[in-house]
Amino acid sequence: MTRPDSRARRIRPRFPAAALAAGVSLVAAGCGGGSPHAGKPHAGKPSAASTTTTAPASPSRAVRPTGTIKAFVADWNKQDWRGMTAWVDHPPRSFVSQYKENYQDLNASHLKVTAGPARVHGRSASVPLKQSIVVTGGHRIKLQSTLDLRRSNDRWMVEWQPSTIDRQLMFPGEHLLTTTFLPARASITGAGGVPLASAAPEVEVGLVGSRLKDVPAVTKLLLAAGATRPEVTAAVKAAKANKTYFEPVFQVTEADFTNHIRGSKLYSISGTQFQPTSKFEPATQQLGTYLTGGIGPITAQELKQLGPGYSANAIVGQGGLEQEYQRQLAGAPGTEVQIVSSSGARAAVVAYFKATPGRPVQTSISLPIQKAAESAISTTTSPAALVAVNAKTGQVLAIANHDPSAAHNGYINYALDATEAPGSTFKTITSTALIADKHYQLNSPTTCPSSRTVDGETFQNDAGESFGNMTLLSAFAKSCNTAFIGMATSSLTGKQLVDAAKGYGLGRQPAMGFPAYGGNVPMPIDRADLASTSIGQGQITVSPLDMAMVASAIDSGVVRAPRLVAGAPDDHAPTRRVSPVVQSDLRQMMAAVVASGTAAGQGLPPGTFAKTGTAQFGGGSNPPTHAWLIGWRGNVAFACFVNIGVAGGAIAAPLVATFLKSIGTADGA
Repeated sequence: MTRPDSRARRIRPRFPAAALAAGVSLVAAGCGGGSPHAGKPHAGKPSAASTTTTAPASPSRAVRPTGTIKAFVADWNKQDWRGMTAWVDHPPRSFVSQYKENYQDLNASHLKVTAGPARVHGRSASVPLKQSIVVTGGHRIKLQSTLDLRRSNDRWMVEWQPSTIDRQLMFPGEHLLTTTFLPARASITGAGGVPLASAAPEVEVGLVGSRLKDVPAVTKLLLAAGATRPEVTAAVKAAKANKTYFEPVFQVTEADFTNHIRGSKLYSISGTQFQPTSKFEPATQQLGTYLTGGIGPITAQELKQLGPGYSANAIVGQGGLEQEYQRQLAGAPGTEVQIVSSSGARAAVVAYFKATPGRPVQTSISLPIQKAAESAISTTTSPAALVAVNAKTGQVLAIANHDPSAAHNGYINYALDATEAPGSTFKTITSTALIADKHYQLNSPTTCPSSRTVDGETFQNDAGESFGNMTLLSAFAKSCNTAFIGMATSSLTGKQLVDAAKGYGLGRQPAMGFPAYGGNVPMPIDRADLASTSIGQGQITVSPLDMAMVASAIDSGVVRAPRLVAGAPDDHAPTRRVSPVVQSDLRQMMAAVVASGTAAGQGLPPGTFAKTGTAQFGGGSNPPTHAWLIGWRGNVAFACFVNIGVAGGAIAAPLVATFLKSIGTADGA
């Protein structure tokens, strides 16, 4: 949103040779004065430090200006500005600085000047010049001008003026400038294209260093408009260091810009520039903290990584998806090549390259389900997480975290990054191995003593319960540790148990477009370790996402990789079928947990299938525990984890009940 051109541009007319000769001193005076010829002609090209402006005579140049033209253009291509003065009649004192500043402000990375055929008219000549210049963003611009020469004492000399650089440089002090700008940032969206952050149109008030002339006056106006002094100080410093970049100072609403800034002194003073932008606010604070991230000032490392188009004061994605997908969301910078006056005001546009708009990042997050998950776990005083997944597709619907102490102890994304023991929720895996090996059916007998010793290590049930003789179905519903240890150590090898876990995707690193832990189920080293593994203890570590995907597979009968960001590799990850017998038996077993087992009486709505889990950690005779509940209702599979709690059925199940009642019959589609 730069100020429009306030005056028409015209191409300098071609003057007759006599008039041109008469006008040279005026141009030179306007550029800081000329240097008179010094001394007698001498052989060879003058040194770079010489102020002598005469060139040696030669038979060829006495007739044609070819030699002078070639030498002048060659020095120009080498950017030997001082060397060029050797071929200029009365070069202004500002000759070198004008060339240097013009090409620095153009931010030129490549320069090629070519001369056309000379037109000689007696003792004067003119040569069309073309320049090909690569500027910021790899854009190539072409400039045209005319090189005027005059023959004096059989020597051809360049009669230089600012328009020699570009024909549109008409007035003293004008120069070329490249500025870059980013388009409005694209959004991160959830299911159905719903934005996960609201975008309100705003205007970014900023500075362009090459046009910044009166810093105190600009500073005063910016402060009066609402900028803070640190914002102004930082922007001024950055603008001086990066003269061709737009350096943002602060943002205002579109209404405030229209009502209070447009037409004000701040709008018209040299050095300020205004660009449309948007202010992003996450749909929920948790989404901003644990998934989407936010936007903020660029870091030195990001500036190096992002490269051209980004300045030291740019606003870029910080954390989460905003940072991970910065280039996609921000698009590619646009470039404008301008002619600016000595005061810094824009006089004309030489070239304009549109910015490439950013592209939205589409996620599978369902905003209603996300809000329901956040609300459900917000009532606990312990850190907690809840992940919801569409069992039909593997798409992640909610990633909720709650940690009352996070502000002091740091934010941990328990939902995706936790590395905790799954406790008895892992009995879904152990049961899969038992049933798949055809050793056990739902009514297969087992026993549930209060404790069981394996290779010298004693294992107990929660609170030391003993249920005596029971079936696999009832052992699962009551979550009897000793029964599962007995079945696993007598019927399974460590490899069978690990293979069952791998069959559900545990141990595989997700590639869903956002970092997440894939779980780890190491090979048991002995029978005691096998016993511990069978009840979800030992060295097993998982995240709530991992266990939500296990529940999703049992619900749908298909093991899928989690999907979050559209286009991520796991969108096309291979799937595998769960054995129909295993799926059928586990569905009955998880229904029994809710009807008559460890999750009974906790308010879970009809149609809920679940498995509780209580995982011990730490040492001592009465170690602390984590609480788990995994399962599904309809097509929404879930895993709830509470860090430091009591039995899963007592603490995690009520939280899930609140969540499921809140979403009703939503199927996550």
